[in-house]
Amino acid sequence: MIVVAEDGNDSDWAMQQLEARFDIKDMGDEMKVLGICIECTEDGLVLHQRDTIEELLIDMEMATCRSVSTPMESRPLSDDTPMEQTSLMRRAIGSLLWISNCTRPDITAAVNYLARFVARPCEDHWRGMKLILRYLRGTTSLGLLFKRDQGIGCKWHATIFSDADWAGEKSDVKSVSGAVLVLNGMVIAWSSKKQISVALSTMEAEYVAAAMAVKEAAWIKQLLVEIGLWKANVAVSLQADNQSAIKSMENEMTSARSKHINVRYHYIRDVIARGDVSVSYCPTQQQLADILTRPLQRVVFERLREQLRVVRLA
Repeated sequence: MIVVAEDGNDSDWAMQQLEARFDIKDMGDEMKVLGICIECTEDGLVLHQRDTIEELLIDMEMATCRSVSTPMESRPLSDDTPMEQTSLMRRAIGSLLWISNCTRPDITAAVNYLARFVARPCEDHWRGMKLILRYLRGTTSLGLLFKRDQGIGCKWHATIFSDADWAGEKSDVKSVSGAVLVLNGMVIAWSSKKQISVALSTMEAEYVAAAMAVKEAAWIKQLLVEIGLWKANVAVSLQADNQSAIKSMENEMTSARSKHINVRYHYIRDVIARGDVSVSYCPTQQQLADILTRPLQRVVFERLREQLRVVRLA
């Protein structure tokens, strides 16, 4: 159980009441839940999995490996030489998926890419997995920061960033979608997924990515409405960096460029027309979801990682 209060006296009182009725142990400001450590700092709460990462590095015999600055190479991985022993690869990817889904969006694109090959991994995929471990070796102390209230008060606002890497999957030229959901300035959800069909243009890839992102944000909004923190008529802000895709989202008329798009993705037009979502242009340099779609150069990668509030522990 986690006790949270604006005033320290209130949390102390709550703990006293609980201790009077139940046999509990106060773990203090540093807690661990399902392998996720929660540390209270001057800036706010930091969620990290340093212990889990260090255990994984030892398990994979990578505890003393040379670190690298990014978790993913730009070159496509070869599937020419199948691995003989695949169980170790599957175990490593399973652990990496848990880490990336909980506290480390900076490795999500790389891990999800390799997860597509766990059924029949090859030697190059194994090397790609070791590259992620080498990156984690140098960044074990990174965690996800949830900053203290900055004067926003009870006014909640949500923004979802959506991006796509057109034909980013070289084997079947399908695009990769990325999404980041930000609530009151805090990153609470993210995803990196290969699209199920081939997009014929950058506009189409961005359009499909936005539709997928909005679907993932819908349940967050509904949850906030149900617990009274959000008004149903307040829109979620969608940030996309493709002007053609934005115009297509806002236009209910089907054009030659969009008439072939699967009808399921036109869901986004409906939610925009209803006022559930408002879409705005986001410059590529400010597009947080870019880190979830493709390999990036170190400078860009580290800038976006910082904007996601993946910070180094003191």
